[in-house]
Amino acid sequence: MDIKTLDSKDNGRVFGLIAGSPGVGKTTQATTFPQKETLIISLEDGMLSLAGSGYAYAECDSYKDLLDAVTDVPKWVKYLYIDSLTEVYDLLKKELDSKFTSSQNFGKHEQMDLMLFHLIRQARKLSIDTFFTCHVKRIKDGLDVIDDLAFDGKMPEMVKKQFDMVLHLQADVDDEGNNERFFITSPELSKIAKKRVSPWLNIEVKDKEEANLYKLTNKLKGLN
Repeated sequence: MDIKTLDSKDNGRVFGLIAGSPGVGKTTQATTFPQKETLIISLEDGMLSLAGSGYAYAECDSYKDLLDAVTDVPKWVKYLYIDSLTEVYDLLKKELDSKFTSSQNFGKHEQMDLMLFHLIRQARKLSIDTFFTCHVKRIKDGLDVIDDLAFDGKMPEMVKKQFDMVLHLQADVDDEGNNERFFITSPELSKIAKKRVSPWLNIEVKDKEEANLYKLTNKLKGLN
């Protein structure tokens, strides 16, 4: 048995989910990481928002390709960015439609859930900083309209449990009329958000953090 002591030099790694509305800039957050150390795995239709950025990416069009990409990450990669979990779920639905009849709808969704969580857990085993993105939808909660992950039923809460941190990426206009983006980290401000930080590193994560995932990742690891 190889016994180790966790100290500040073992900064660990961050396993997180970036959630936000379409077009808010989730994919672009990948470019806050060092170009030569970052791999983007994409299921979206094209990478137009990152065209000309010079970042490495792999496009996957099947669940098997995606699973292979996650379990065989090149050694030079220190930051893995998977875009997006919503697209993975849609892909699974499409792949399994032909294997289940309409009367087997419950079995199909159960299999989709198992495959989705298997992918997340495989990614969690990686020793590098790994992030998924996910779309957000608006739902009614009594008289209120709130944002939540774009899944049905109990899936949003089940998905959030898999991650150390869930950041709600939002955009607004500041007092001077400029567009600004920021991460909501506090579940008191957003139903989506979730944060888990080591108490031994004395890290203070604000309820609203600058929308720079690289800076926030280093902060979470006690590097700044």
